Amino acid sequence: MVVVIQSTLMYMENKPETSEPSHLRGLHQNVHFPTSESISFLAVKDDPKYTITDAQVLSFSFDDLHGHLNCYEHAISQNKQLYTSDMWQHMVQKYAEVTGDKITLEPQPQSTFYVGKSEGAGRGVFASRDIAKGEIIPFEATTAIVTFDDGVLWKKFVVSLPHAMACDVMEWSWTQDVFAEGNMKLCLSIGDGDSFLNSRGAGTLNIAPTNMTSLKFWAVNDIKEGEELAFDYDVFPTRFDLFGLRSS
Repeated sequence: MVVVIQSTLMYMENKPETSEPSHLRGLHQNVHFPTSESISFLAVKDDPKYTITDAQVLSFSFDDLHGHLNCYEHAISQNKQLYTSDMWQHMVQKYAEVTGDKITLEPQPQSTFYVGKSEGAGRGVFASRDIAKGEIIPFEATTAIVTFDDGVLWKKFVVSLPHAMACDVMEWSWTQDVFAEGNMKLCLSIGDGDSFLNSRGAGTLNIAPTNMTSLKFWAVNDIKEGEELAFDYDVFPTRFDLFGLRSS
């Protein structure tokens, strides 16, 4: 079963609506903003460079699939693309084809954050205004979070995507008891928002989930305009084994 938790998705131009402040000028320099003409949407399952079979999709663990697709090189790349509306639309289309569920795209303007280049991490999420301690970050305005009960269905979705997008989905997926029922779900965030959050340890992070089952993030301290938003990935235990995605 696949459950859509949030079904509103907004397409930003990867920058705040207001003019860019002086201390942010140059942030988007040397960032590749792809056009629809420059994007290949060839699925990795159909790409002769990866030659992945149906049997491999069924049997591969997370690490097997990650290694087969050489996603480590993508993970450390400093030139990863920021997503266009065409790219998000393609991911949503493939999600619907694989799972049978549709995500409704309903743009909702917001002026709290934007996605841009993050030195050392490739991409990141930045405050487009000052954010006060305790304020909720409105990621639900820009993302759709979906959950999978079935690791095989998740893998079929991954290999239906082009290479960079498949590696992104592997990087963005996590496990969480999102319904507070004591059952972990395999989760994925789709959209220009918390998908691009980077991780920091205690003392350097500035946002955190409101609780262990929540999909909402709050500011743990005052955040200045232009500051990158980051939380600790380890706050959510990684239990891919529950979905048949760990090597035996």
